[in-house]
Amino acid sequence: QYRRLGMVGRRVACFPLLIILFWIYKLFRRKTHILWDSRRSLLGNAISKCPSLIYGYKPTPWLLMDIYGSMMTILTNLIQRYVNRKSKSCYVRQILKAKDGGTVALDWSRVQEESKDEKNSSTPIVIIMHGLTGDSNSCYVLSLVELVKKKGWTAAVMVARGCGNVEITSGSTFTAARTSDFDMVVNHIASKHRHSPLFAVGFSLGGGILAKYLGEQGSNCKLSGAVSVCLSWNFLKKTAFFWAWSRLFLVDCLKEYTRKNYKQLKKYATKLDLKKILASKDVREFDTNAVVPLHDYKDVDDYYFDASAIRLAKNIHVPTLAICAKDDPVCSSEGRPKTIDDLGPGLVVVTTTYGGHVGYAQGLLPTGTWSEKVAIEWFSALVSATVTA
Repeated sequence: QYRRLGMVGRRVACFPLLIILFWIYKLFRRKTHILWDSRRSLLGNAISKCPSLIYGYKPTPWLLMDIYGSMMTILTNLIQRYVNRKSKSCYVRQILKAKDGGTVALDWSRVQEESKDEKNSSTPIVIIMHGLTGDSNSCYVLSLVELVKKKGWTAAVMVARGCGNVEITSGSTFTAARTSDFDMVVNHIASKHRHSPLFAVGFSLGGGILAKYLGEQGSNCKLSGAVSVCLSWNFLKKTAFFWAWSRLFLVDCLKEYTRKNYKQLKKYATKLDLKKILASKDVREFDTNAVVPLHDYKDVDDYYFDASAIRLAKNIHVPTLAICAKDDPVCSSEGRPKTIDDLGPGLVVVTTTYGGHVGYAQGLLPTGTWSEKVAIEWFSALVSATVTA
């Protein structure tokens, strides 16, 4: 009996050692892969001026004890919420009306109050697009806004239809395939701030919309640079853990979006069966019930094909970083461009081993993220290149 207890004790003692060995294995396994066309000198110069990109992503060590990026995703979100809890409501809201009667908002955050001479200002403007059912007070948005302001630049957060207290005022809602609203925002800002370089950052669903928009616009795009973080290049490809996130979290966010906008949806989106939508068990079922009938898709896969930016990647001309993590539990990195032949002349695809979904925590006590740091360095490099030219 004592001998058996001794064996159990030795096994228990070995458990912490196995955890440490597993952590060391994951630490040395991390990689940051940068895919770009080396013939593009502008991209090469910009990359060389981004130390965080060259050094690569070094994840917060204690977050490496993870299951497919879930801990990185959840804990980074919670930490950012705490750090940015006092930054809420620091915006001046501007309402924009689309041609179809729909409404989006621009939440502006400036270092100084608006001046009469702002039209002649050359201060860079960073347009930010939030993720699924997010808004300008989403923790990852607030964190980036603070960095933009520290640079002395202006941040403008596009708040989508039905999100962040923006009312639905037409029969069309916020979808992963709609780029016309963002096009309206870019044209509006470009017309009012003709001397300011315009940059854009999109997170998750917003990152996918941004990539699709860049591909649609091609060489005619009015943006000077862009960064898409944790986007889904191909919505038909799913991660191994998407089913869990879809059923346990994402569909609840979408149903909450529906409940908040219930009266407006009942008034304008008469094609929808709202009770059926609120009974959806996962994201695919929600999209089948809410997006397909309202936007006249054949089926949900037709919608996912339309939303996927991968088919337009070769037409991205604007200097663009597309950042994705292999352990992203929500948006699959498998759909990304994987060869130089898949890239447009402005596209740089950055793939990391770890990072989770809109996570990228770094440092022992992470207060900021690697991806937002890279975004600021990327835009700074492009501003520098413009000034030099």
